[in-house]
Amino acid sequence: MKRLLPVATAFVGFAIPALLALAPSPSAALGADPSSPSIGAVFTARVDVVRGGVRLANLALGRDVGVDQAPQSARILPASFDLDEAADRIDVLDTVNARIATFDAGGRATAAIPFAGGSRTIGDLVRMPDGTRYALDVVRRQVIRIGTGGGQTVLDEPELGDDAVNERLELQGTHLYVGEPRRPLLGAPPAAPAVRAIPDGRSAMFGVTRVPFERIVLDVVEHAVDGRNTLWAIVDLDDGSQRLVSIDLADPTRAQVRTMDASVFGDVTRRLVTLDRGGAVVMSASRTSLVFTRYEEVVR
Repeated sequence: MKRLLPVATAFVGFAIPALLALAPSPSAALGADPSSPSIGAVFTARVDVVRGGVRLANLALGRDVGVDQAPQSARILPASFDLDEAADRIDVLDTVNARIATFDAGGRATAAIPFAGGSRTIGDLVRMPDGTRYALDVVRRQVIRIGTGGGQTVLDEPELGDDAVNERLELQGTHLYVGEPRRPLLGAPPAAPAVRAIPDGRSAMFGVTRVPFERIVLDVVEHAVDGRNTLWAIVDLDDGSQRLVSIDLADPTRAQVRTMDASVFGDVTRRLVTLDRGGAVVMSASRTSLVFTRYEEVVR
């Protein structure tokens, strides 16, 4: 999963790319400047604070997806989502209702596929370039393949561990991986190196790029690279706020940072999907709704 788009002031046509994990070049994958004589260099990025993104679908919890009343609201959110760029659709892993619910850019329901086994322990979902989807059920140690016609095949994966409840699926090309470090699934070859993201006091390291913040960084919630080789990351700060960071891996000396206007809480596996054209879509939530927002790099 990886991809993005530009920051528009108005929404004109919703382009959400399929999750095709394009593997960047080795230097880019490490966040290094290919022209730099020292691959071991660390760059403190110049930070540009930019405006937020474009609000897309807004789904009501309990009516469209999830459950709106429960003793632990952290357990009622959809666990993951993915995008179909060609059809302008959002696939939501509606875990509590044991299904994939599909919506258009305006939030209108277009399809729903119940999981054949009725499992409510499925934790992640990815879409292949050809429209095939894979769902990960760590508890049952299974990967479910959902064909373009909706037919399902359950594939046993005994190597999935009991401690991998929030493990993520990752795509590189047409190959499927799980976890960090990435472990091959379904006969995939070894994974290409990924950008490392590490909290470091009032900054976070992304490969060789240090991005400073005004407060202590508690966590880099997740990060992925889009089709234009821009890294996107969600960062949690110690005051409870979140920032969305983007770094052009060809120029590790600069970063763009946005304050997110909504947060994600609870046991959610995937909050960020990057776009093949460049850009990212973020899933955030309040107590009553699930919101999808598209972000793009701002051209300076």
